[in-house]
Amino acid sequence: MALAPVGWLLRACGTRAERVKWIRGATGYAVYSGLDVPLADGIEIVETAIQQVFKSDDDAEGLAGIAEKRPPNFND
Repeated sequence: MALAPVGWLLRACGTRAERVKWIRGATGYAVYSGLDVPLADGIEIVETAIQQVFKSDDDAEGLAGIAEKRPPNFND
């Protein structure tokens, strides 16, 4: 098994940490925005949040890797 260079690893972790923070914010927005609206509107809010969260190539590759039962091949 090859080891990743420390600089690359720190950048990747920082990028992922920022992405996780953004995803948590989008999830909170979807949940709290959907509390006092009709069900159809709540579903639309959640669908919009999901589309924003899973719009990058790496996100699509991660889901494809899971679906195809293989390790994902991320770009970064």
